[in-house]
Amino acid sequence: MFDGLDASKAGHRNVEYQQVRFLGGNLGQGVNGREAVDAVQRHCYHLVLMDCQMPEVSGYDATGEIRELERSGQCFTDDRGPLPIIALTANAIKGDRERRIEAGMDDYLAKPFNPEALITLIQKYARVPGHASDTFHDLTNAHPEAPLQESPAVNDAPDITDQTLPIDIEELLSRCRGDTDLVARLLEMFEASSAEKVQRITDAVNDGDRDAIGDAAHALKGAAANLAAAHLRDRLRELEMIGRSDDLSDAERCLEEVKAELQRFLAAVPTAIQAAHRND
Repeated sequence: MFDGLDASKAGHRNVEYQQVRFLGGNLGQGVNGREAVDAVQRHCYHLVLMDCQMPEVSGYDATGEIRELERSGQCFTDDRGPLPIIALTANAIKGDRERRIEAGMDDYLAKPFNPEALITLIQKYARVPGHASDTFHDLTNAHPEAPLQESPAVNDAPDITDQTLPIDIEELLSRCRGDTDLVARLLEMFEASSAEKVQRITDAVNDGDRDAIGDAAHALKGAAANLAAAHLRDRLRELEMIGRSDDLSDAERCLEEVKAELQRFLAAVPTAIQAAHRND
């Protein structure tokens, strides 16, 4: 399987990689649409996960190029038909469905997605001989979920169901298949990279650059959504929509709300990591 995903979305990539390995598959990766097109000319993949918004060449354009290469016989194909391409998108904007169809995409997966949704599409579309289970294990039979163990009663143990936390730890653990080490790594990676990403948004707001505001907010929104940080995601979604509009009058106000919610998120990271490990 090939995963074409914007390099700025490392959190998505780590979760996807973990889920595909859990199914028994292998994952090739690219950081932009150009790498996705080049990869399918060199290797035979069972399926492509294509981020719609990537630098250099968008997912839509990359898919169009791949379909043209298939028609001209310049990329790997076989008697099982065209290479399945699944769009990864965080947007439900009017016209997106038509763009995906026009580009030649087979289906789409809305971000953030849960493991079951990804598994369902892999097993539906993976282009392998015989049944999908020949290559990708049947999750429901091969990897039954062990029941979560109750944590021993500890007075200072964080409550993972605490609705005041800006991170839904139970949801994040579910997306990571219960891998608490992966949860910790993702949170730490986000913590380490967030300052630079917010600075990009701040610079864009100060410059009045609508496209840059929208793109930078979109990238950070995706990471927040993937980490089950709903409040931060919502603030970034609002800022992204402001950037996509013609009116930036609320951009500074919304940016301050993003910064405040981000600080609340970062302050909760140690507690979230502790909670995840206590649930292990």
